[in-house]
Amino acid sequence: MPFSLVDSYRQRIFELLDSIVVRNNYKYLVVDDYTSQLIDNVLPTIDILKHNVSAVERIEERRQTRSSFEAVYILSPRPHILDCVIADFSRNPPRYGAAYLYFVPMLDENGRNKILSSPAANYVKACLPLLLDFMPIESNIFTFKDSNSLPTFYNRDCFDLVNPEIIKTARRLVSVCALLGEYPLIRFYNPKEPTHEAYTLPYMLASVFQKELDEYARANRNFPSVEENRPQSFFLILDRSIDLREPFMHEFTYEAMAHDLLFIEDGNKYTYEITDSETKDREQVVGLLNEQDLIWVALRHKYIADAMEGVHKRIVKFTEDNSSFVNIQNASASQLKDIMLSMKVFTKEKDQLSLHSNMTETISELFNRTKLADIANIEQCLATGLTEDGKPPKTVLEDMIPLLDDEHVSSRDRVRLVALYLLFRNGVIEADFRKLCLHAKLSATDMQLLRNLDLLGSPVIKASLKEKKPFKKKIRQEADDGREFTEITRYVPMVKVVLDEAVKNTLDLQTFPYTKDQSAAVFAAPENLTPQSTNSSTPVARRNKATWHDRGAYYNTPAQRIFVFLPGGITYAEVCAAYDISEAHNKEVILGSEDFLDPQNWLRNLLRLRAPRNTLDLPADKPAPEMPAFLLEPDLPPPTHIVNSSQQKQQASKNGKPPTTTSTTSSSVPSSAPHKLSRNTDHHHKSSGNPPGHFDVEKKKKSKFRLF
Repeated sequence: MPFSLVDSYRQRIFELLDSIVVRNNYKYLVVDDYTSQLIDNVLPTIDILKHNVSAVERIEERRQTRSSFEAVYILSPRPHILDCVIADFSRNPPRYGAAYLYFVPMLDENGRNKILSSPAANYVKACLPLLLDFMPIESNIFTFKDSNSLPTFYNRDCFDLVNPEIIKTARRLVSVCALLGEYPLIRFYNPKEPTHEAYTLPYMLASVFQKELDEYARANRNFPSVEENRPQSFFLILDRSIDLREPFMHEFTYEAMAHDLLFIEDGNKYTYEITDSETKDREQVVGLLNEQDLIWVALRHKYIADAMEGVHKRIVKFTEDNSSFVNIQNASASQLKDIMLSMKVFTKEKDQLSLHSNMTETISELFNRTKLADIANIEQCLATGLTEDGKPPKTVLEDMIPLLDDEHVSSRDRVRLVALYLLFRNGVIEADFRKLCLHAKLSATDMQLLRNLDLLGSPVIKASLKEKKPFKKKIRQEADDGREFTEITRYVPMVKVVLDEAVKNTLDLQTFPYTKDQSAAVFAAPENLTPQSTNSSTPVARRNKATWHDRGAYYNTPAQRIFVFLPGGITYAEVCAAYDISEAHNKEVILGSEDFLDPQNWLRNLLRLRAPRNTLDLPADKPAPEMPAFLLEPDLPPPTHIVNSSQQKQQASKNGKPPTTTSTTSSSVPSSAPHKLSRNTDHHHKSSGNPPGHFDVEKKKKSKFRLF
């Protein structure tokens, strides 16, 4: 079965829910604003309810008392959340009959003492860490959904936040390893000639990560828990400064172009319009781009031309399988789309084909309208330092100027071109910088954004024309992954180059040292290496019996896992690189960062690197949230039953009394119905809070049970 970080994460949640057996069979799941995001990222609520969960409730919201039911809490250990837990059991009666507490990340000693010295202590049946403090976005990709990492690590006003952020990040990386049962060797990027203040970030993060991982291994005898014959894994800690060109580049895989050119909300929601075949009305539809969309999974890393062809072929096949139309093969793409949408067939595949047909068509239109082919050719010359013919680009500035003057080239693309030119030249004198920005019609804000590149290690302004370009030994700019290059796809992201050298055991030990002394032979024959025994805190590979004589043994050996973490954000081209290397070398490359970097986010965060601290809107600078006071209040009474006015008149005429009126204004009592994530909406559940099939013992004494 193909590896999937998403499936492993999902399975861990299911295992937790299934392991908790309660007296009423059904339990409530209580989450907070943070943990609900983690769970919603991988699981629809309906899947959770299948594991004997009656409803999912938010701890910060109003909830009804369910004293006859036990609850599983999956929470973040923030002070106000702990106060919410204590409030649930400081009431009479308590909110739930018992509590199983799981904290993401783990609860510290002070928080644990706070819980166990409170009224909640008598109801707590478990208080344990749940190491799932990250978001698996794709099968091989994870993030923290934190868009503040660049200013936190590189803005000088945020110096006091660096160490706490490193500790938090290291513990999140331990969560990734713990989920997969891997105890990897750790290496980090150590530039030989550093050019920026934050060059020690990979070392600092790798050191704390090693310490936290060793402590976890000492505390958990069952760790590591991978297969005996799985090769030793390793973990590379890099830094955004290793490749500043890539975030500015236009990439031409389907996924990268979609996030560059289209508006995709929350990273996976794309809104588009379709026309109803009967009414001709325009309707807005929201499509989800995730692992459940098999078309997206199959095509997202292909070049856009191949992706468009793939969508077209799937539409042809779908139309042939579900239509009586003839001569479909001769129909145009738009005709096929109209035929498909007019079908009275309501399937998930039809919706997905409609989504990707719209997306690829829109991308194609924007590609032609915004002169991306011309822009990309200049970008490739600037990024690689070579023309398509392999010669130095001597006229690149003359070729770039017409694009900077072209009204069809957006201001964002002009900024990207100028930035790549500055990286290509390793900086220019102040006068040339101003002339270049004036030509590109850049604002003062754009100019400041470009100047901030020096904080990431790339000089922008030279003192004079005579200043020599500093010598930098470059890592080989190629990768053995079988992907074909074109005129506008020649640049290879440095992440891919590093990965390619890592799997071949050719990474320079000075540029990428280990956190602990390791033999260079540790990667020499990865198929014969296994994880370290749990008897020692230092991961040392050991050799098993040789398997070279068994032709099938190599192919039956689980793939070696290579983890990569890049502080500051990852691009979609780097995501694609992880899959390319995995497939080319039979590895499982797992790539992570705090967040994705599409060009808009990258430019926005660059601008924040010299912004005053009070304008950054960082979570650490916001007032600490407080527990809602209503959690200590009694439950609201049930809503007044509203009688139909005609029924009132009929009843009044029988009694000889004038009809009464029930107010339905906004001041009426709020509904006490279950949370919207309830497993059902039947009357019994609404009135009693019991799950379907559950029979209230108290009521059984008074009435006979009837099944409608």
